[in-house]
Amino acid sequence: MAEQEREKPYVSPARREALRICAGMLVRLVDVVEGCHRLTMLRRAAGIDEWDRDFAVFVDMSEEFDRLGAWEGRRYWSEEELAKAVPDGKEIAARARALTARGCHSVMRRVFAEAGH
Repeated sequence: MAEQEREKPYVSPARREALRICAGMLVRLVDVVEGCHRLTMLRRAAGIDEWDRDFAVFVDMSEEFDRLGAWEGRRYWSEEELAKAVPDGKEIAARARALTARGCHSVMRRVFAEAGH
């Protein structure tokens, strides 16, 4: 048994966290605004190339949310705050969820593949 455990592929804590965030975003346990910000910050720690297409959508959405927040003097938002403070905030969050879903699924597949599942 110990021999099998040593043969398990290593998955970095940052990549496991990315998996957890993506899974949470898909089932709406993690706010899409927060999830995009957190995945953007995790990118380097997870060893993800800055041109990675899956992560690019999270970076793009995070930057868009930051631009919206600048109007209100805020750096970070939640979906709820966005919906209250920004015209069309609910639609922006819904669009973000739709745009990030494919990236979330892809990140999850990649991490599972690394773990040998």
